[in-house]
Amino acid sequence: MGGIEKLQQATGAEVLMHQADLPLYQNLALQAEWLGVPSPGVVDVDQLLQQGDTLRCGALTLEVLHTPGHSPGSLSLYLPGENQRIFSGDTLFQGSIGRTDLWGGSSEEILRSIRERLLIFPDQMPVFPGHGAPTTIGAERESNPFLQTS
Repeated sequence: MGGIEKLQQATGAEVLMHQADLPLYQNLALQAEWLGVPSPGVVDVDQLLQQGDTLRCGALTLEVLHTPGHSPGSLSLYLPGENQRIFSGDTLFQGSIGRTDLWGGSSEEILRSIRERLLIFPDQMPVFPGHGAPTTIGAERESNPFLQTS
């Protein structure tokens, strides 16, 4: 969230987020102070997203998946069709899951989101996390240590 202002200034992109993350976004200065980092700028949110919404990006249409846990409004995006894939943001990583120890995070919620919104896809589904290497649903189902007990 801390880079939204600079990204918008550089690209002119609209700012989209889930309503559940608005309180976190509106309190970025307080969070920055708590973390001991400079306060990032905040810009207006152009559109609030929710589960099942669709986003058009050129010729592509992405489906919004509400995957709370890293934050209350965490989102993943599903690209259906011939080149289908999931962009999991900070929810699911290769061999790991998103942090849940910061404001609004919940271990129970993130595991529920992964089970109910991501693991419903077939094993061969490519997953592109917000950080790190791509993976697949099957690889994470089989070997991700956070999912072995969930």
